[in-house]
Amino acid sequence: MRSCIKHLTALRQVEVIISEVTTLLSLNDEASDLPLCEGKNTRNVEVEIISQENIKPSLPTPHHLRTYKLSLLDQLMPPMYNQFVFFYSNNRETEDLNNVINERSKRLKQLLSETLTRFYPFAGAVKDNLHIDCDDAGVYYVEAHVKDNLSDFLNKPDYNLNPPYYRSTRVLRRFVFDAPALVALKEEARGLGVPKPTRVEAVTALIWKCASSASEERHGSERPSLLSLGVDLRSRNVPPLPQESIGNIVFHAVAKSAGSTTLELPSLVSGLRNAIEKIKGDFLEELKGDDAFIKLRKSQMEFLEDYSNSGADYFFVSSLCNAGFHEGDFGWGKPLWSCIANASIESPTFPNQMLLMETRSGGIEAWVNLDEQDMAFFSKVQNS
Repeated sequence: MRSCIKHLTALRQVEVIISEVTTLLSLNDEASDLPLCEGKNTRNVEVEIISQENIKPSLPTPHHLRTYKLSLLDQLMPPMYNQFVFFYSNNRETEDLNNVINERSKRLKQLLSETLTRFYPFAGAVKDNLHIDCDDAGVYYVEAHVKDNLSDFLNKPDYNLNPPYYRSTRVLRRFVFDAPALVALKEEARGLGVPKPTRVEAVTALIWKCASSASEERHGSERPSLLSLGVDLRSRNVPPLPQESIGNIVFHAVAKSAGSTTLELPSLVSGLRNAIEKIKGDFLEELKGDDAFIKLRKSQMEFLEDYSNSGADYFFVSSLCNAGFHEGDFGWGKPLWSCIANASIESPTFPNQMLLMETRSGGIEAWVNLDEQDMAFFSKVQNS
C-alpha cells in the first residue's frame, strides 16, 4: 500500500487564511468528530443579527409556470441539506468596514433576487412531495455580525478550555492531492480497459483501495465492497438537459470489488468506468413513463440484495469537481477557499461518505468520513 501514502500528499503552499481556517475546522489531515457536542467549558462568541428578511424574485413568475412538478428522482431522494462556506480576502481594508459590509449585503440581495427569477422554483414551497408551488414567497436571508476577529480567534486560542466531547464514532479527515500528484496517480491507474482515467476516477479508486484494505485488515479476512458514485444525468439524457436544470438529476453508479485480489488501481478504475457507462440510453428511458417507479425500485432492491447478502462494505462518493465552487465572484473577487460545512454529519443512509472538491491550483480535496476504527486502519494502511 505504499502508493496510498505516496499520492495522499498535502498541498503545502496555500494562503495563510486557508491554513488558519483549516486549523479552526480541525480538518488539515486531522480527525474531526461529529458535531454532537457535550462540552461545557466553551468560549462564548457573541453573534448579533443585523437583519433578516425574505428575498423575492426580481420579476413575478408567469402563471403558466406556477406549478413545477417534481421528478421521480426528486420524490425518492433522501432529505439532505448541504451547507457550504466560502472564504474571501478583504481587499478593501482601508475603507470603513460597515460601509463595505452594507454594500456587499445589498449586492448579494440584488443578485439573489435576480437568480430567483431564473430559478423560480427555489422561491416556492414543496406541496405533498409531488410539486413545487412557485408562489414567489421568497427565501430567507439573514445578515449577522460576530464581534470578534477570526484572526484573533485563531491566533490566540484559550488553552484553558476543555475540548468538546462528541457522542459519535465517526471521524472525518481531509486529504489534498496537488496537481503533480494527480498526474502520477492517473498514470498508475492506467490500464487496458481505461487508457486515460480521469482525475476523479483515479482519486476515487485510490480511496476505495485504501478503505477496502483497511476494512480487510481490521476484520482479518478478505471482504467484498461496493462503491457508489453520483453521476450527473444532464449530459447523458437524450436529448441532453441544460446544465442549469434544477433538481436531483443524478443517479448512483455502483461498482463492485470481490476483495484484495481485485484492489489494483487499473482494475478498480475499469470497474468504476463500466458502472458509469451503464447509466445512459435505454437505462435512462426506463426512468421515464408510468412504469418508472417499478423499474427504479427493482434497481434499488437488487443493490440492497447485493449489499445485505454479501456482507460487503459500502462506500459512497460524491464529486463536486467542475461545479464552479471557486468561481463564486459576487463582485469582490473569487473565494480563497470553499468547503462543505456539514461533511461530518452522521448519515445512516450513506455511512461511509467521501466528497471530492477541486482546489484553486488544479488539485483535489478528498473529505473521507469513516467509522473511527476503520479510519485508524485507513491511516495505518496509508503509511504501510
